Amino acid sequence: MDAVPPELHFLTGYEIQIEGEVQPTITISYDEAQVKVNEKTIKPFKFKDGSWQELPGFVLNHITNSVTFTVNTAETPYALLDDSGATPSCANMACDDGNECTADGCFEGQCVTGPLPNGIACSTGICKEGTCTAQPQQPPKEEAKTTTEETQPAEQAMETPEPTKQLEPTQEPCGGLSCNDNNPCTIDLCKDNACAYAAAIDGTTCANDASCQGGICLKVVGAEAPAPVQDLFALPLVIVLVIIGAIIVTLQIVFLLKK
Repeated sequence: MDAVPPELHFLTGYEIQIEGEVQPTITISYDEAQVKVNEKTIKPFKFKDGSWQELPGFVLNHITNSVTFTVNTAETPYALLDDSGATPSCANMACDDGNECTADGCFEGQCVTGPLPNGIACSTGICKEGTCTAQPQQPPKEEAKTTTEETQPAEQAMETPEPTKQLEPTQEPCGGLSCNDNNPCTIDLCKDNACAYAAAIDGTTCANDASCQGGICLKVVGAEAPAPVQDLFALPLVIVLVIIGAIIVTLQIVFLLKK
């Protein structure tokens, strides 16, 4: 079947049921519908000139045909929807391209991807322009030599430049604008000469010890910090004050009884 378009319009009377997310089963139930048999497969519709059209053929009564589609592939890049006017969508996790140096997401039913910032740690080194590359080995440090000129330690003389924090936009200017929003948790896109942005999949590494959550780069927080000292003594102090108050009241009662 041809690629599924972003908007599906099924003929009136067809009952559409979708099961699952990655491989939904479409059950088409029709009564006295005009269908066409093509290569032993009943295809009651086709997509042509921007809309679904009924195919001429013969009449079949009370027939139920089940067709299984695999979505988010080159042949069917869109999720299958009914004619309720919903926006096409795709399961974000199905958009993961397996590259640890790219941010992947979903935009209007299509998977999109973009490079992570340079310098993020990956399995074999650091990310550079969307590829995990081995870090160059540092040359051995030389001991400072005594000469007539002023010397400095080798580790100061051979400082390694810090990695670039953010890639420059890889796409051409969009309508004369740069779509780089300097957010590693969004994928910068250009649609109809206007910038658009797709949130990266939650959990995508956006910096060392940080990951994307809802399109925002959040640093991983460790165990909770110890409570302030005053909080540790707050409860015992209250108990002490209650005891002191009780002693004062008791002494007052004893004093009154002695009168």
